[in-house]
Amino acid sequence: MDVQTRGIQQDYVEQQSPPSSYAVAAALDGESGAWGRVLLVTFARAFVIAPGLYLGGVRGRYLLTGSAMASITITGMLFGLYALKRGTTTPPTQTGAVRRTLNGLSGL
Repeated sequence: MDVQTRGIQQDYVEQQSPPSSYAVAAALDGESGAWGRVLLVTFARAFVIAPGLYLGGVRGRYLLTGSAMASITITGMLFGLYALKRGTTTPPTQTGAVRRTLNGLSGL
């Protein structure tokens, strides 16, 4: 999928990235409905993680909690990665002063 086909500037997302990457990038760009997609892919990823935890011997409420927390952690790491690649840790609706301060700190 071409990153320009979505109507937003996501040049910090690699071509052929999984849907979770595009959902996180859209949320960072402030796209409408992006947070719903982030929740959906986070929830779906938890279902993919759960069988591995089950095979590893995790049972009961720890299975549910563990898969959810692992998925949330991955989503958080994606937010951090794409915020750094994007050049700022604030959404585009924030003031320019905050953005300049964060950009100044990145050179430390």
